[in-house]
Amino acid sequence: MNFLELGDFRSKWVGESERILSKVLELIKSYSPVIVFIDELDQSEGSRGTSSNSDVDKRTFSKLLQFMSDTENRGKVLWIGASNRPDLIDAALKRPGRFDLKIPFLPQNADERKETFARYLFDEKIPELSSNISDIEWEEIKKSTDGYTGAEIEEIVNSCIRKKIMEDNTSTIQILGSNLIEAITEFNPGIKSKVFQDMVDVSLADITSIDLIPIEWRGDWKKRFNIQGEAI
Repeated sequence: MNFLELGDFRSKWVGESERILSKVLELIKSYSPVIVFIDELDQSEGSRGTSSNSDVDKRTFSKLLQFMSDTENRGKVLWIGASNRPDLIDAALKRPGRFDLKIPFLPQNADERKETFARYLFDEKIPELSSNISDIEWEEIKKSTDGYTGAEIEEIVNSCIRKKIMEDNTSTIQILGSNLIEAITEFNPGIKSKVFQDMVDVSLADITSIDLIPIEWRGDWKKRFNIQGEAI
């Protein structure tokens, strides 16, 4: 299966955006079967309903929609989009036949965060790196990083490594539980909890099926959106 990432094909020159898109769509067909990935879907593609978009954006957007809906491409072109704000994606893009499934990527639970820390505490590129963290320290670490992303956990570990290298001046790098706890205390998450929670709510509100939500989130999903019935 081939893989293509669709970037921004829009141009400031008259008629150029349409020509570029036509070539892009021809390329996609020539690579079939192919997976086409669009990152930041809410920003990268035009929307017919916003007044800020030009006529060119609207025409290219409509042409892209037509291509995605073409039954000749079924089973040949698989579209995957990613977005932190699915509520801003044009409804036409989310209709069946274009993006059929809406799958939320939710915050890691406590055990998953521990696994992520462990992943970054073991790096084949840094054979001198080791860690020594007690069960009690792990519990504190898991509790204090609720809602943290994988990128934030990676930065916490990296900050520990940098600090150890600067302070210890030894051939080995051992990260202790106390080092991680201190780094977490000093770390300032890039996204404030309220904003992050809003993003989670938006993701949950836009799902296609409850079966796409992790089991531990299903009861919370029903409660958030006042949905009756037992959580499966």
